[in-house]
Amino acid sequence: MLIYLFQPPEEWNGGVGFVSKEIIQSNCPAPAPDIQILRCGPPPMNKAMAAHLNDLGYAPKMQFQF
Repeated sequence: MLIYLFQPPEEWNGGVGFVSKEIIQSNCPAPAPDIQILRCGPPPMNKAMAAHLNDLGYAPKMQFQF
């Protein structure tokens, strides 16, 4: 699971900032027919993530937004 916060609380020790293509590549499995990427967040983040995922070869059917 990849969790990044833009404005984390002080005690947060996970990822901070925007999720880039490089972060996706280093933390998520490569695109494959049995891979599903789930994303949840504000509309601008989901739009950026969809563009990154598409650029990296994740077909729209491999992506689920909730």
